[in-house]
Amino acid sequence: MERSISQCTLVSDGNTSDFALPSDYGRMLVKADVHSSIWSVNYEPAKDKDEWIQLQRFMPSTIPGYWIIYGGQMHLLPTPRANENPTFWYISAKLVRGADGTMKADFDSDDDSFVLDEQLLLLSTIWRWKQAEGLDYQEDMQNYEVRLSQLAAKDQGSRPIRANRSGLNRLGIWAMAR
Repeated sequence: MERSISQCTLVSDGNTSDFALPSDYGRMLVKADVHSSIWSVNYEPAKDKDEWIQLQRFMPSTIPGYWIIYGGQMHLLPTPRANENPTFWYISAKLVRGADGTMKADFDSDDDSFVLDEQLLLLSTIWRWKQAEGLDYQEDMQNYEVRLSQLAAKDQGSRPIRANRSGLNRLGIWAMAR
């Protein structure tokens, strides 16, 4: 399955900890890491918003820190140093390729193409049309979901979520600056 994967580098000034997501941001990869340009370990994802609140109140001494996305922003804790410039990969929301090769979010021409699986688009269109017309669409929706699951299984694998995290990253205070 072809995807529109892009890289984002956040320009850090030593004072900013909340960064706007790219204008074409769709979602993080299933296996998502936020990399620091100065530390040999990655930022750890906050498990959820409740953990984020706890981290803000009682930030453990970890290197380089934690990240979470909400409100259209990437939030980092603690505030990255100047020129640390955290980097991550994401999947673009622009899933349509125009005849001239430019990426866009919507179809607006007959010669536009879908960058994801064409069969998935067709199956989605069928069940949604049948639903809108009041027809029986359950089998068609199930066909769509099967195809979606097949394609999702090919996406880059996720790492397990650890429910009983101690709050320290892999190397704790022993992480080395590059």
